[in-house]
Amino acid sequence: MNTTPDMYISNKIEYWWSRQEERRRGWGSAAGFDKSKESGSGFAFTSICLLISLVLIIINTVTTVDDEGHEYQIRFNDFYAYRYLVASAVVGIAFTLTRSAFDIFKVSTGNRLGGAGFYLLDFYADKVTSYLLATGAAAGFGLSVDLNRALGNDSSSLTDFLNKGIVAASIFLVGFVFSAVSSVFSS
Repeated sequence: MNTTPDMYISNKIEYWWSRQEERRRGWGSAAGFDKSKESGSGFAFTSICLLISLVLIIINTVTTVDDEGHEYQIRFNDFYAYRYLVASAVVGIAFTLTRSAFDIFKVSTGNRLGGAGFYLLDFYADKVTSYLLATGAAAGFGLSVDLNRALGNDSSSLTDFLNKGIVAASIFLVGFVFSAVSSVFSS
């Protein structure tokens, strides 16, 4: 059977249109798998890392004594950078849990909540949240490393406090990496 160029082009357009319809319905991607299942584990790992980091930074306290004998308790909320890390962790956890709920809804019903108009909001929310997590980790690292350098080996209790801040920021950074990778796969 001879196919004319018009028939060939028509068949290609039909095939392309059917693939576009499958993508809109969430049945697959160009590679043949559902990306929402791929991104679910990234959101779970992100939530876990952010939660661990949040707990570590909140319970991190130290009591120091000045030259006159006065005791001071130092907590995360005494530093703006740690406050920012905590705030970005809370926002990140809220976003990942909300996004996971939307993914569960999509898998269970087969429909995307909000329809096609929700794609752009979802796309940009992923990017903004990833950048927020990156800046939160950077703020925690920056404060901890700079204060550790400034203190030197003078105060072991403050050094321990700052080292715990570095650990929390490190776990937070791992959470950002999971979020960024998940954002790339879900785009």
